[in-house]
Amino acid sequence: RRSADCLIKDIKKHYDLATKENPKLPVVLFGHSLGSMIVKAFVGRYKVPLSGIIICGTGTLPQILGIFRPVLKLLRGVNIPYPNMIPG
Repeated sequence: RRSADCLIKDIKKHYDLATKENPKLPVVLFGHSLGSMIVKAFVGRYKVPLSGIIICGTGTLPQILGIFRPVLKLLRGVNIPYPNMIPG
């Protein structure tokens, strides 16, 4: 069974591989919809150098609470910063 934690760890594995094989290239993460929440959770958990993140289709908090209630149950206990709290 996969969980949000597994997805966040998958991003970390790919990040580590990409930066090892291409140390001079910038790293930008992109997430749409559920992926945007996973990317935000990754950024909150791992303090790794990034050139940027692109998140779209996240919705506002009231929309997330209604539409993504099952997803939020999966993410319980995972630190997900809100977009306006992510350092530039």
